Amino acid sequence: MKRNRVNLFTVLAVAAMTLTACGTSTPKVVDHDDDKTFDGPEIVEAYETPDGNAAEADHIVISKASLTLRLYDKGGRLIASFPVGAGRSYGNKRGTDDYDDAFRSPEGELKVGLIQTAAHWRDGELGPWFIHLDVPNINTIGICGTKSPEVVGLRATTGNFVMRNDDLDSLRNMIYPNMPVTVIPAEGDLRADGKLTEQTETEATAQTADKSTPAEQSKSESKGENKSTPNSTTKSVESGTTDANGDVWHTIAKGEYLSNIAKKYNTTLKRLKELNPGIDVDRIREGQRIKVYSAADATTTTEPTPTKSESTTANAGEVWHTVVEGDLGSKIAKKYNTTLKRLKELNPNKDLDRIYPGQKLRVK
Repeated sequence: MKRNRVNLFTVLAVAAMTLTACGTSTPKVVDHDDDKTFDGPEIVEAYETPDGNAAEADHIVISKASLTLRLYDKGGRLIASFPVGAGRSYGNKRGTDDYDDAFRSPEGELKVGLIQTAAHWRDGELGPWFIHLDVPNINTIGICGTKSPEVVGLRATTGNFVMRNDDLDSLRNMIYPNMPVTVIPAEGDLRADGKLTEQTETEATAQTADKSTPAEQSKSESKGENKSTPNSTTKSVESGTTDANGDVWHTIAKGEYLSNIAKKYNTTLKRLKELNPGIDVDRIREGQRIKVYSAADATTTTEPTPTKSESTTANAGEVWHTVVEGDLGSKIAKKYNTTLKRLKELNPNKDLDRIYPGQKLRVK
């Protein structure tokens, strides 16, 4: 009897925490401004016919730019697409005491956590289910339903991703705990976090000028031409994200080709195919996640131990540096008391002007 009572208290406590952190807001009721209007999607994506296998559901991609949630199978084929509402404040949710942070939605590489029935919470205000997302420093945030379907398709929630209840029922039947979830920020989110400046916007626009086809790109690559290719036809370009194993993953954006991605990560089309044996190179799709770097690619990795000497020998061992956000080639060279020229000599197949988090660079 005592055990049942404890279990009941535990369930009620979890539900109370969820209700406190959850909730949605309607365009008519706002905590701090009754006249506030809410933003809709920044971009409208073209309709794509779902042809994926629900029995092989593999990962979710949520776009804060188009306010959509897409479910893909193991082959990267679209299973279903749903509109969602997202946090009314722009930027990535970090779990701080900041007022705006309370109304932000999380971004990055996440996972589905506990899936709970929620029909009895707040008289059904959160819809039939609450799908928790595992987010660092955040106790309760996730995907839920609503009694106010008008918030779907708007930046109008208190941080959760809100779906129509019928859509949520459909999604629940196809997902499972620990399923990967990629949340892609909108331009407004990148700008709010200081990640999008006038310079980066100009560069992104310039990159879209190249409209070459995959066949033309492959032809130019075979001739050894160093042709500039676009990273994406959208401005919100995601960088690689590193998982717990040290592998680097890329979420494909609209208009990208494998050849583009290979150049972006200073690797080869052949290597991408080796890292993703199940991928169909002629059918990559927006939202598909592919591995672009394996932690096993580094032959030897040691903790950074800068010395005054730039020279190294085979017997002395190699020293490698893992690139983190904010690193520059010149900054790394200075850290290890070496020169940018020397780093380029040690890494002949890597473009030190386009390094990315998770990349391994030889520094000694």
